[in-house]
Amino acid sequence: MAKQVTLYESDQITPAETPHNEGSIRDGEASTPRRVWAKNTSTAGETLEACRWAIEALGANDGDDYLQIAPDLAGSPGTWTTDPIVIGDMAVNDLAAVWMRYNIPAGSTQVGNPRLAYVTFEEA
Repeated sequence: MAKQVTLYESDQITPAETPHNEGSIRDGEASTPRRVWAKNTSTAGETLEACRWAIEALGANDGDDYLQIAPDLAGSPGTWTTDPIVIGDMAVNDLAAVWMRYNIPAGSTQVGNPRLAYVTFEEA
């Protein structure tokens, strides 16, 4: 059986929408932070090894330049970054959360909105 991870919204029940469309965000503003969970749903007891959250570009648009992720610190976002967040190994049914938001710098053009990108959960 293959290893498997399932992404959920904050309620840990609803499957996460990927990519998530925040719509048109004004320049100089950020979207409302959103928490997403990954759960190891492997059916044969496989551990996911060296896991991490990362940002992946979607097409030729520049959404990955503006998407930020943060580790979950007791239900609140930690420090925002565009770098991968290392989680480590995950046993079956373990959960790992990440926060995401789009942060559009002042002076950005509205051309190209919505700027989409994926937040991915990867195993090394």
